[in-house]
Amino acid sequence: MPVQTPSLVIRDIDDTNNCCIEQDGMLFLQFKSGAKYTASDALRKVGCALCLIPPEKQNDMLCKIAVSNNGYALRYVSNKTPEICLYAIRKTPWAWQYVKEEYKEELREEYEQSMINYIADKRIQILDELLPP
Repeated sequence: MPVQTPSLVIRDIDDTNNCCIEQDGMLFLQFKSGAKYTASDALRKVGCALCLIPPEKQNDMLCKIAVSNNGYALRYVSNKTPEICLYAIRKTPWAWQYVKEEYKEELREEYEQSMINYIADKRIQILDELLPP
């Protein structure tokens, strides 16, 4: 039975994580015509597609791939571990809101460093845009 959100459907998840994702009836993230790809391939492209994978089909590897692509995918992780939370906040500091309270003290220093790095990167990006070459 397919899992659905308003416009995405994920089908055929099996024990090897083979699946296909459709959006509005069209195959989404197709590598070549008629090809199947794995859930991990899809999550490398669209981390938040984790919301389409039922909790009982999620594993640490898939969750790490998803949050490494998009930290906000932490929202959809059924079994949040400190390691998965760390991957998420390193990618997207704002994923902090989805970190379990019990892990926040342990991860606070990493979160603060991630925010500093993000701000520094944005500052450099803004300066590059403002200053002529």
